[in-house]
Amino acid sequence: MTAKVAQTIEKYADRPFLLGYRQSPEEPMTPGITLAESLAFAQKIAALPVDYLHLALKDAFQTPFKDKSDTETIIAHYRRVLPADMPLMVAGLLKKPDQVERLMDEGLTIAALGRELINEPNCVQKVIQHDIQAIRYA
Repeated sequence: MTAKVAQTIEKYADRPFLLGYRQSPEEPMTPGITLAESLAFAQKIAALPVDYLHLALKDAFQTPFKDKSDTETIIAHYRRVLPADMPLMVAGLLKKPDQVERLMDEGLTIAALGRELINEPNCVQKVIQHDIQAIRYA
């Protein structure tokens, strides 16, 4: 399916057009999708003409919730199995600039700020202007 979408983009897009794939790594129910299955699938996606992988997480810093003994973040699991140059986007309760900086330090390429931009539409501009104390948090 993804390859077909990429072919359609190549054929019809008259300007740059990015193709991303959004994935939720785990499901809490049994049997549900496991992290191991999602990682294997992500490796297959990375081999296709996809520009980035987008992880939808409850918390961007979460560890696997099915395996309580695993203390490594889900992002770290993905970074380990994906090609080093594969852009990775994460959504998951990101509110403060220092959270985004921490994710970038861990190898994240793009941070998805959904709720925060609804709460504070000028968040990015305030960060760029080094006016972090003026950011309104809900």
